[in-house]
Amino acid sequence: PQPSCALCHPLTAAGAAGKLGPSLDELKPDPARALEAIRKGVGAMPPFADKLTPEQIEAVAAYVAKAAGQ
Repeated sequence: PQPSCALCHPLTAAGAAGKLGPSLDELKPDPARALEAIRKGVGAMPPFADKLTPEQIEAVAAYVAKAAGQ
C-alpha cells in the first residue's frame, strides 16, 4: 500500500486532518525541504525513498509546498 501523508499531517488544501505530525499549513515547507523530509524522513517521520519512486516523491513535495502556500 502507498503511504498517506493525511494520516499524520493536517493540510487544508488536501482535506487532510492528521494529528500525529506537524501541520503542513503552518510549516509551509518549500519544495526542497519537503523533498528532503519525504526522501530521508525527519524526527518521527520515516523515510519514503523505498516506498515511492523518485518521480512520486518529487510530485508530492511540489504539491505539499504549493498547497501549503510556498
